[in-house]
Amino acid sequence: MRYDSQKVHDWVQELYQAYGFEAQDAQAVAKMITYTDLHGIASHGIQRLSMYDRFIQAGKIDLHAQPEIVFETHVSAVVDLACQLSKPRNSFLGRISV
Repeated sequence: MRYDSQKVHDWVQELYQAYGFEAQDAQAVAKMITYTDLHGIASHGIQRLSMYDRFIQAGKIDLHAQPEIVFETHVSAVVDLACQLSKPRNSFLGRISV
């Protein structure tokens, strides 16, 4: 079955904004969900939405949590994502890793 990737992206973004995610975070989730499917990484694509839904409904994902650097060295960092999805935080994680 084939889907228009832009329509899927837009739908996922709307879905996560409806959950209460900030627009920027919903955009990041939608981007990564569609990117992984488009690049053959189905394990981290749209099939994850039902699991994320269960976690959100159960309160296991904090929609407004902010990451915190717990410990950092010259070559590594331990980051507490505080029960947040990592997808919206990938840019933050990328910045501290460089």
